[in-house]
Formats: sequence, C-alpha cells, structure tokens
Amino acid sequence: MKLSLLHATRGRPQKTLEVRSEWLDKATKPEDVEHIYGIDVDDLDTAVVVGALPKVLVTKPKGCFAAYNAAATASTGDMLIPIEDDLWPEQGWDEQVREAMAEAVNNIAVIAVSDGQNACIEWAFTRKFYEARGLYHPDYYGLFGDTEIRTRIREDGVQVVSAPHIRFDHRQFQPGSGTDPIYERKQSRYLDDERTYNIRNRDGWP
Repeated sequence: MKLSLLHATRGRPQKTLEVRSEWLDKATKPEDVEHIYGIDVDDLDTAVVVGALPKVLVTKPKGCFAAYNAAATASTGDMLIPIEDDLWPEQGWDEQVREAMAEAVNNIAVIAVSDGQNACIEWAFTRKFYEARGLYHPDYYGLFGDTEIRTRIREDGVQVVSAPHIRFDHRQFQPGSGTDPIYERKQSRYLDDERTYNIRNRDGWP
C-alpha cells in the first residue's frame, strides 16, 4: 500500500523541511511513502529551499486547501494524507495506517485518527474516495473545508475506519507562543470560511 503525503506549506521554509524529514524518518517503509509539497507560486523563499523535491505550485494561492488539492492531482498513492507544518507523526505511523486500512483501501473510505486533541477525527482518504468525491471545495481558504468533508462523510454514510490508536499530533501554531504570521493569516479568514460553509450547508452542498 503506497501512501501519499499532501504537504501544504507557506512561509516556513526551514520548518517545512524539518516536518518532511520527521514523516519520512519515522516511516517504517519510507520507500512506499510519497511526499508532495503544495506551494503557493508567490512563496519564492519556500520554493527555493525545497528545490528539486516533489512539489506542485499553486498558481492561484488560496490557502492550505488549494495546496492540498494541487498536491493530490500529482499523487499516485493508495491513501492520501493531508499534512501541514504543524502536524507530527509517531514512529511507525505508516505501518499503523496500512494495518488499519488493509481491508478498506480499495473502498470509498476514510481513516479517523487522533490529532492529539480529538479522540478520533476523519483525516486521510483512499484513492477511491478521491476519485469519487474529490477533496476540498475551492471556495474555502484555510478553515472549514475539512469540516465540510467530515460533515458530508457522516451524512452520506461513507465508510470510516476508526483508528484512535494512531496519533497525528496537531501542534497548531498559536499566537502568544511564538507568533506565527501564517497561522494568523489563516485565522483572519475565519468568518469568510464560516460563511462559505453555512451557505453551502444550507444549499445542500452544491
């Protein structure tokens, strides 16, 4: 089972390399893990630091969801796993995913894992899911796009493999503890993304 890491990044050129190394170094079979960056075309510093590593440039920058979607188009894995610069794995995370998804990888399905804050949250998707439903709606900037996916998964009865023993530690960048302007940029669009979610929900997810 090949796993694709869809890595949305912006404005953290050194941190993003550290996170990439962490995911690959802690994989039991890194040769079966595909890592693809989604980088905004105007983020020149990150593009230079990343260099020749696999990446897709987002020509119309609109936050992490556009970057995830761009990376997904270039991916070839059986499982698609969105990550950012504040998400950290445990040792052997890839084998944990493979074991949990062994019987569901060829279905339209998702895996729900712990993010360090929630006991179990839908996080990663089979290729069949991606081919049938896509990933994030392009109207979102950096928030609520994942909320829509999770809401629709539950409404539509999509298969969810519950794996709370798998932990992807979401150490969100918080203002006040080493202020991160990229985190603040995402938060500044909260009301816009909330409005998009409410309208799409009201209208039946057009």
